[in-house]
Amino acid sequence: RKDFELYAERPFASRLDVYPWVAVHIAAVAVGLSVGSAEKDFYGVIELVLYCVFLSGLGNALLFFGTFWSVQVRCTVAFRRVKSVKEATHAKVIRREASHVAEHDATLAVSTLVALCRSEQTIWIEYRKKVLLWREEKACFERRKVVLDKPVSEYFETKGLSSSQVKELTKVHGTNNYDIPLPEFSELFKEHAVSPFFVFQVCLSSFWFWCFSCAPLWPLAVAGGISLAARELCVS
Repeated sequence: RKDFELYAERPFASRLDVYPWVAVHIAAVAVGLSVGSAEKDFYGVIELVLYCVFLSGLGNALLFFGTFWSVQVRCTVAFRRVKSVKEATHAKVIRREASHVAEHDATLAVSTLVALCRSEQTIWIEYRKKVLLWREEKACFERRKVVLDKPVSEYFETKGLSSSQVKELTKVHGTNNYDIPLPEFSELFKEHAVSPFFVFQVCLSSFWFWCFSCAPLWPLAVAGGISLAARELCVS
């Protein structure tokens, strides 16, 4: 069973990981200055301010990377829930599957965020290589039903489709082939760069002094690029 939720993408300045954190960073600087004002050492004040900014930046970074790790976090931070399909830019597909763990039946929900496709007459999404059309009367997406109960004479009397109908139906159904697009190196590297393990390594290296932190970052980036190049070569 599938459930659907409609979302509209927020402008970049209205994302929850952008504009609220500007005030948080300013407050972190103010706290660092107010606490460090009692110290007479100028470098001590700067170090305290940088420490406060680092903590606020760490929280901002975790929220930003959370949009790549969790669909629910991404929908909350970068999108807003809407009721009308006219306002929506994306749809969250919630697929509920039965799970049998330790002799107990449970329902596992798997969420996927997909973009809406529009034409003059149709709104659809592509989910797991299947095209789902928007049904206004049911307020959900479903596969197009093929009518097979018409009289045989009606199929013989058909005169075919016009060029505009062919274009419209091709947008909805696609061509009769199964295309497996090969990911580009930039997409693979972006996916690797936001993975939790790579981010954890970068955070560990940032705890060292700035002069030493650049040393482990270069090997991490080069090693990630080499592994992704090998992966792209194997796929192609």
